[in-house]
Amino acid sequence: MKNLYILFTALISLGVINAQQITFDEDWVSTTTVIGDNGTLVTVVSDPETNGTRGDVVKAEYLNSAADWQNAQIIIAAGNNYIDLRTTKTVTFDVYTDHSGLTDIGNYTGLLKLEQAKSSGGTIEKAFVTSGTGWETITVDFSSDFKNDNGASGADEQFKKIVLFTNYGHLGPDPEPWKIDGGVFLKEDTRYYDNFVYDEGDTICDTASYPVTFTNECDSQLKGDSSAIFTFENGYGVVSSANASAWANVYFEHDALDLSSGTKGFSVKVRGPKQSKVFFKLQVGGNCCSDNIEKRPQEFNYTTPGQWQTIVFDLTDQVATNKTRSIIFFDAETAASSDATQDVFWIDDFIFGEFASLSDHRVKLIKDVSLYPNPVRDVVNISAGESIQRVRVYDLTGRMVKQANPNTADFSLDVADLSKGVYFVKLNAGDREATTKLIK
Repeated sequence: MKNLYILFTALISLGVINAQQITFDEDWVSTTTVIGDNGTLVTVVSDPETNGTRGDVVKAEYLNSAADWQNAQIIIAAGNNYIDLRTTKTVTFDVYTDHSGLTDIGNYTGLLKLEQAKSSGGTIEKAFVTSGTGWETITVDFSSDFKNDNGASGADEQFKKIVLFTNYGHLGPDPEPWKIDGGVFLKEDTRYYDNFVYDEGDTICDTASYPVTFTNECDSQLKGDSSAIFTFENGYGVVSSANASAWANVYFEHDALDLSSGTKGFSVKVRGPKQSKVFFKLQVGGNCCSDNIEKRPQEFNYTTPGQWQTIVFDLTDQVATNKTRSIIFFDAETAASSDATQDVFWIDDFIFGEFASLSDHRVKLIKDVSLYPNPVRDVVNISAGESIQRVRVYDLTGRMVKQANPNTADFSLDVADLSKGVYFVKLNAGDREATTKLIK
């Protein structure tokens, strides 16, 4: 079976950590859809080469010389892993052309376009040139072109559709801005495509819903807005640039919530480097300024820097049934810190439910935790009031850089290989946890 699967040879040749490959055989229909648009006939056929060994491939017949934007589309099915340009910014594929007998063989161009999974449909595109002599591998590098629309890196910033053009919409002599020097447009052509290799992104869920636990990619569909950046790291949500603008925030879109019982509330676990006024808001989609519910604290409600704290929002006074976006602000209308690390907050266990039961989700802390020496050079000694089953060390981006399973209350951890800087050390003992700062 040649369905979506890990291509180990591509891992070696492309240096991609989580490479995926799309090929086409009897099972491709479960993971992708292929269609033609604007006069392109698209089918799945056998390898056109004599004695070809590829199995089935996509055939695109660009038939209408009078039509702009003839294209073949390969759409990745909802729920499958999508194309991710946040790390490796290349897409590689094989194309078969036969331009023998034509004047400009080796100079005919194509265009690869990717469309994002987000509802507003952001796109990125780049031209390439074919050799015109059978199968060849094309690598399109988007390194100089790719930018997240809002700085976020959640699932909606990934790409779900591959679009392949031949004359890409331009019937005139100078098709800027995508023109390749020396490139020639062939308005009627037949091409075959196979082996699309790309970096594997997060799974896109069909429907986002509470609770948001960040235990898998489907639950990580928060998005950064107004210059805030949201990332999913090691089972937590990380909000960076939390005060990059007056109303920087992260938001979560979901089905309409029913508050009509008058018994509902929200809770979220927060950890950060400073005290903060965590402001919670519900609204209808992108309607920021009317028909919304706000829970804006007057005093700091996150008060335990370096420690996890559960914040509960009481909505028992609300009966709305139409709110489809939940929003979290950290110190809204507050200027950004001079030290960017002071504007990075971690979140976890974002819950909507019965207000009276939300206190059950509060963090249970491990007592009597100490680290020494701190600052540390090579080895830090850690002690606690009970046996620690797991210890993890994270840098300020939320990346886990070290872990261990000591199963004792007193132990040492070698951190000599870590760079100088500030880290968070998370300890777990059963259902209890503690987080403290480590300086190296």
